[in-house]
Amino acid sequence: MGFLEELKALLPGRVLTREAELAPYESDALTAYRKRPLAVVLPERKEEVIGAVRLCHQYGVPFVARGSGTSLSGGSLPVEAGW
Repeated sequence: MGFLEELKALLPGRVLTREAELAPYESDALTAYRKRPLAVVLPERKEEVIGAVRLCHQYGVPFVARGSGTSLSGGSLPVEAGW
């Protein structure tokens, strides 16, 4: 089982990977900088965040934590091929 499969098993129904799902997350209000993430994860509990970050470490996948999504100043810019 690979990274995305394990991530989807950890968070069933809450891992976005389709192009249309990822588009809103490829930039914040700083639209001059756009990177398409590998996936977007929507955890609901801290244990899910911990598990997802551990998977990233295990597979060497970068991640960016994003809060409410306002990020008007480039604070949580996506990383290409990360989540």
